Amino acid sequence: WFLGKELGLSMSIFHTGVPLGAVISFNVMPALAGIFGWRSSQWLVALFALAALIVFLIIFIDSPAERRKESREGQKSLAGILKIGTAVWLLGLIWMLYTSSVSAFMSFSTDFLVRNGFSITTAGFASGLLPVATLLSTPVVGLLIDKFQSQKLFIGSCGLILTGFYIVIFNFPGSSLPLLFTMGIFSSLLPPSVSTLIQQQIKEENLGFAFGLTNTLSNAGGLLAPYIAGYLRDYSGSYLLSFWFYSFLSILITVLVIVLVLRKYGKTD
Repeated sequence: WFLGKELGLSMSIFHTGVPLGAVISFNVMPALAGIFGWRSSQWLVALFALAALIVFLIIFIDSPAERRKESREGQKSLAGILKIGTAVWLLGLIWMLYTSSVSAFMSFSTDFLVRNGFSITTAGFASGLLPVATLLSTPVVGLLIDKFQSQKLFIGSCGLILTGFYIVIFNFPGSSLPLLFTMGIFSSLLPPSVSTLIQQQIKEENLGFAFGLTNTLSNAGGLLAPYIAGYLRDYSGSYLLSFWFYSFLSILITVLVIVLVLRKYGKTD
């Protein structure tokens, strides 16, 4: 559906879904649970998911490109999947590292702030500033991608910037409110950049697998990284090792995008 310079904006709008969902859930679910009990929030999630499915089934139609591909062969062999190209694996790992870093940090940010003198209310508000800032800035990143096509620069910069924020927040927790909001702005550099790169550098017939791979790796990172961060917190008795863990994941993002640039992948990958 989206070609040329529309791709960055369309993917950035798509990626506002996660921070928007986080903002809504952080503010609506606790209030709803407080009034009607915790089950009410679960029922709301289920009803919302059902409504989304119904709307999708009613209005979704294949893109023109999909309709042109109806006569193509179907499933790939395992050997073909493994040979899909290094670019998609690198982008999938980058997406996994980003999700791992941010999700692990967000899982313990409120507790970290409470342990550094914030009230539970203020700590929760501060943690919620990150997805709010990401929500507001992601469409702007999409427009910048369409204009400058600087996805790899955005991804590499995001890794370095997140690393810097982790170090500063750990050492200066009293300034976390403005730091978390600013961190959310810069963290929006990566998601639309990775998504547009996948579509630009991977063959059209491989896109389904490419997005499936990146989402699988992302979910695996989001599942395992908070557990590792929590274990490091319990093992050491402080959040120092956890923050080093967040920083290590973020700096690896920059390392992998440098590898991607050096290998000079093109659209034939």
